[in-house]
Amino acid sequence: GDVYGSSLMDGCRSLGMDMSMARVEPQRRSSTYLYVTDEMGDMCVGIADMDIAECVTPEHLASCLDRINSADALVLDTNLSAEAIRFLAAACTVPIYSDPVSTAKAMKLLPVLDRIYALKPNALEARYLTGEAEPEKAAERFLEMGVKRVFISLGMLYASADGIGRAPCCPANMIDATGAGDAAMAAIVWGGTQGFSAQKCAAAATKAGAITVECEFTNSPDLCPQALI
Repeated sequence: GDVYGSSLMDGCRSLGMDMSMARVEPQRRSSTYLYVTDEMGDMCVGIADMDIAECVTPEHLASCLDRINSADALVLDTNLSAEAIRFLAAACTVPIYSDPVSTAKAMKLLPVLDRIYALKPNALEARYLTGEAEPEKAAERFLEMGVKRVFISLGMLYASADGIGRAPCCPANMIDATGAGDAAMAAIVWGGTQGFSAQKCAAAATKAGAITVECEFTNSPDLCPQALI
């Protein structure tokens, strides 16, 4: 219900996004993510206030479930409560894509990994969730735990029933790394809905990341499907 919430809603609508299921809490503050970067644009420290995510309850999600299950995919991160994540894992019939967000919050996914279609952890999150220090072994462990596709941010390591590999990094002139991981996740989801293989999704993710780091904005205006093929 604050100026940030209004700005977010207006911005999303201006891009053609359907915000009719968004929950508005007039007395609550919008989530805030504050970060400090170094001279190369890499994050040094980040502080997140995500308390309002607790308002996305199983009850609220149940009221939206028919529309969620009519989508091509569900994308969730672990700022949601453990209860909301468990509800979605049990009730959703569409492929679920997830970003663990952080090592602490990632643990919310442990009970539902067998319901995750595609997971995109970084190397540290993968280690916390699997107990495996080697990224390839972590990816194999995720597959054993029921995840269908794994994408670990190392260039981009990908794994599925078809095998494990690495998509090389795309050359880029980095201006700001903020948003690169989210762009990569978006490319993975987009590729999955297009029927791409895990390898092709990983290649699209590295392209999306490279496009994003070359832009001063968090979301690059040059990021589009045609740029990822």
